[in-house]
Amino acid sequence: MAILCLGNLSSCSSSDDNDGDGKLETPQYAADAAKYEITDESSEVKSIELTESGQYIVIMNNVGRNAKRSIGLRKMPATLTRATSEYVGMYYGNYTKDANGYYILEDFGTVRINKDDNGSVASVTIHSNKSGNEWTCPARLYPKTNENNPLSDKICRTWNFKSVRYCVKMNGKTYFDYTANSYKDLAIKIKEWAKSHPDEEDGWTDEDEQEYNQMIAQADAYKLKQFIFSKSGTILIKRDGTESLGGMVWRWASNNSNEIQTWFVDYDYNGNGEPDENEWSHELFFGAENDVQVGGRTTASFNKHGQLVLEESEQESDEGESYEQIMTLTFDEAK
Repeated sequence: MAILCLGNLSSCSSSDDNDGDGKLETPQYAADAAKYEITDESSEVKSIELTESGQYIVIMNNVGRNAKRSIGLRKMPATLTRATSEYVGMYYGNYTKDANGYYILEDFGTVRINKDDNGSVASVTIHSNKSGNEWTCPARLYPKTNENNPLSDKICRTWNFKSVRYCVKMNGKTYFDYTANSYKDLAIKIKEWAKSHPDEEDGWTDEDEQEYNQMIAQADAYKLKQFIFSKSGTILIKRDGTESLGGMVWRWASNNSNEIQTWFVDYDYNGNGEPDENEWSHELFFGAENDVQVGGRTTASFNKHGQLVLEESEQESDEGESYEQIMTLTFDEAK
């Protein structure tokens, strides 16, 4: 099968729009944004996070993970078939703050943060809308790991998906460069090119037809809606028309870098497990699970329209041939 490329021989470099610096206002709930970790292991709730743009994320102690889908690098862009690990037992919605300092979590309940005499977080009181019960759990303020990079104030908010761009290079030459408003449109374009450039020996096979049709169907089902970044190191990914949520941990490569590193979360454990240094990855979109020393990088930038531009690149070489794929997602700030 031919490597996926498209006959638009434009450059893979980022758009000129990305050299601007669109203004972004401070999110409404920036001062309230925090993650609270329940320290009682017997508690039904594991953590409560309030984000800068007014969304909450509640993780339950019985959370489980569905299998994540991944497709090989050279076969087709794995982004079209997987987002992140997807979880059950993760609750998400909007929150507001009342005059008494209580947080009203829609469809979940009410949360009050209790502090000790020194002003440190001591416990969290939760009132459940479903059961009507109210209880208080010991808690701690989860440390903010991404607040020292000046880009954190920009990226840490809620973002609505705008467009996806996919680019392929071989030996430095651009073969595919296409931007679409949905993953399905991109998948259809990829199939069109692949079908017009079949394998020289086997031609376009029934297996090829089935695989690309499956990719289109999966891309159609994956209707990316939002990315949420928090200073506590959370990325939440929401799809439109589904209750399915995806999550991972993130950090900057350094305090003065725009390079993002990620760690896929497995909430189905107890204790204070943290990623080992060699478990951090650049992986955000693609399914090739390279570590930070090998193969690629992911960056965040902001164009003159105030949009977030996330770009992940992967490279590999084989028998003197070099191959690179680049996925670029653009987002508008959610208002």
